Amino acid sequence: MQFMPRTHLGEVIEHTDTWESGNILTRGQTINVRIDPEKAVSVQLEPGEASFHHVKMWHGSDANQSDDRRISIAIRYIPTRTRQT
Repeated sequence: MQFMPRTHLGEVIEHTDTWESGNILTRGQTINVRIDPEKAVSVQLEPGEASFHHVKMWHGSDANQSDDRRISIAIRYIPTRTRQT
């Protein structure tokens, strides 16, 4: 996976639905920003490992080259004092 350092400190970035076939995301979502690949930090995950990162952290990965599936799950903690606006 690749991560863009400190992006979790910024605002939520608008996403576009690409509907690309083979994308693990149901709508093929991508962010609408120009990314400098030289600034990305790569993290090699071995089979069975997981990545935990902030919901606003810009992140992505190349296509899955293995014969096994890639699994994704998103969990967000929301305190009881939170109110929808």
